[in-house]
Amino acid sequence: MSAKSANSISSQSGLAPDGDDAGVAASSRPMPSDLAVSQSSKRDADLIELLAVAAKTYTLRVFDNVDPSRLTNLSDKARVVAGALMERGDARAYALARRMLAAAGERS
Repeated sequence: MSAKSANSISSQSGLAPDGDDAGVAASSRPMPSDLAVSQSSKRDADLIELLAVAAKTYTLRVFDNVDPSRLTNLSDKARVVAGALMERGDARAYALARRMLAAAGERS
């Protein structure tokens, strides 16, 4: 391969001839930060814990008409269960539902 063709290939790929990625803008390679990943995993752990408390404490009130296994997203499960807790539960259930919505990112 000639030097000219190697330079044209590297310029097309966005790599500098020495292999650096100096030609590629940082915004074209989105990378989640470690902080965002840790916050997301902490939020998921909080939601899982709150859903477990709701299932243990309010099984008949919440899950008589709700099937959270049909929802794939953890935030959606939390919102559905929280809504059921608010409608059918007592004051403690309402407080638990508010915590679930806050952990899921819902503003209400």
